[in-house]
Amino acid sequence: MAIKKYVGDHYYNLTNFYNWLNENKSGTFLENMTITLVTGSDTGSEITIESENAALTYKTIYSSSGNVVSLHGLYNDWVQYYAGASGNTGSRFNSVLLCTNGIIFAVDSYSSNGGFPTNYFIVTVDSNGEIAFISTEGNINVTSPTGYRVAAYDSTTTPTVTLTPEYNSMLTSLAPVVPTTGDNSITLPYAFAAVHTQFANRGLSEVAIGGNNYITNGNWYIKD
Repeated sequence: MAIKKYVGDHYYNLTNFYNWLNENKSGTFLENMTITLVTGSDTGSEITIESENAALTYKTIYSSSGNVVSLHGLYNDWVQYYAGASGNTGSRFNSVLLCTNGIIFAVDSYSSNGGFPTNYFIVTVDSNGEIAFISTEGNINVTSPTGYRVAAYDSTTTPTVTLTPEYNSMLTSLAPVVPTTGDNSITLPYAFAAVHTQFANRGLSEVAIGGNNYITNGNWYIKD
């Protein structure tokens, strides 16, 4: 399929994004998954994406703390948290880039240091076809992430993997993103991370490396 981008027209209301996602899921990893708009509101929304066994929830948060991303796994619930700050205006939707095997979310979340730093998380599938996600370490409103975590349905833990130094180069080598599970045969076949170089502030984009197309935020790459 052609790589597609959606730029949010509401900070917190995900109704239009939900409709776009359903209109464009054909031919992607989402095609046979159930996508549900649990709540669509200007003061916060919730979408769930369900594979055969796993369920992932994404929320916008208007004015309090809470889980922005959560995955109901076999052994635990894995989350990406938003830590509210005094006078905050929450965690809000920015944009996404969708390809055959994954989707990258850009999310703006208020920081106690001021402003709305943009952080990212990826939703993809593991080798069993179950939904999985990759996110920065710590809370989603961290201003300078130094690592990332991988959560799959069968994950037993989500250790932090250190991000490589930023060389502000458009070129990179890629390494597989590997979940920690009780079964070493489970992989994330389409997810990769920059090894030698990265350009972390480039935003959502598509690149060609070695004859393959990827979507990326500069740190993580999903093969189309």
